[in-house]
Amino acid sequence: MSSNLTTFFPGAGGGGGGVLKVQEFTSSGTFDVAAAGLSIGDSIIIELVGGGGGGNIYQYNYQIYYPRVMGGSGGHYVNKNFQLTSLTNLTITIGAGGARGITTTSGTTGGDTSVYQGATEIETGTGGLGGFLHGTTTNQTARELTFAKGPHNGGTLNYRYAAAEANNTTGASPGVNGLGAGGGVIGYSGGSAPGGYGGTTSNPGCGGATFDNQATAAWAALSGEGTNGIVKIYYS
Repeated sequence: MSSNLTTFFPGAGGGGGGVLKVQEFTSSGTFDVAAAGLSIGDSIIIELVGGGGGGNIYQYNYQIYYPRVMGGSGGHYVNKNFQLTSLTNLTITIGAGGARGITTTSGTTGGDTSVYQGATEIETGTGGLGGFLHGTTTNQTARELTFAKGPHNGGTLNYRYAAAEANNTTGASPGVNGLGAGGGVIGYSGGSAPGGYGGTTSNPGCGGATFDNQATAAWAALSGEGTNGIVKIYYS
């Protein structure tokens, strides 16, 4: 388990309510209800996000006309108020980020992040879908629709075969509270759609970035993999 306990104090002019604490899980573990000093009837706030989907890393090929690549979707974000009816410890499962895909291989879906109390599911944030190359495969319409809207969708980049035609992009969504942003995209011949970039430098639950194999070294260093999810439990 990897967790961090931090104490926050109400800001000036606040309406009371005492000290609010947060325990943060970046890997799977257990929240000890009794050790936190909680009782039946107390309420906690659970904030979590699923693992980000891996981006599709398009390897530039002039034989592929008008392909569209997509950054991985960010993991699903959840914020829930939960009243304790038992002192059973909470089981935390952190969803892993999805692996990147190369050219016609889609990035993999991120893992689900969940909180259970015994056998009872309190909440689950599903992992983001992996990005894919659109234009060389069939029957992708239904899958593509899942990327169309919402705070977690990955960016898209439409490549143009003719040099006179500019690439065009659809921006990645920013997620919620810095969590679960979609993966951005960039292309060798121009065009980008910023978003949450996968890899170790990103916030939790971000989708993987997309780039072709002639993109800049800085982008190539962004692995294209989605980032792991996270769970934060707030209580007083």
